[in-house]
Amino acid sequence: MKFYIQYPHFDNNINDPLSKIAQELIITKFVKFKFQSMWALRSIENDIKEEGGILIINEKFQIETKQFSEDLTRKIKTLIGVAKADGIYE
Repeated sequence: MKFYIQYPHFDNNINDPLSKIAQELIITKFVKFKFQSMWALRSIENDIKEEGGILIINEKFQIETKQFSEDLTRKIKTLIGVAKADGIYE
């Protein structure tokens, strides 16, 4: 499963330790969201691998799909919606 994260732009010239900690926290939240999404999609993982598309987590913690069939895109969005309703992303 190809999952990519579009992190927000970070200023790497910041010398403030608190800002660096905040950046690390944001990165950790994105990675957590990625793994939660992978868990939610585990039932169709083989279909996702077979089609070879790409899943992207954008800066707003939304999943975008690239190069998937309409049917599989619909399944992905349905499973993510169910996972959100079940509270997996809390």
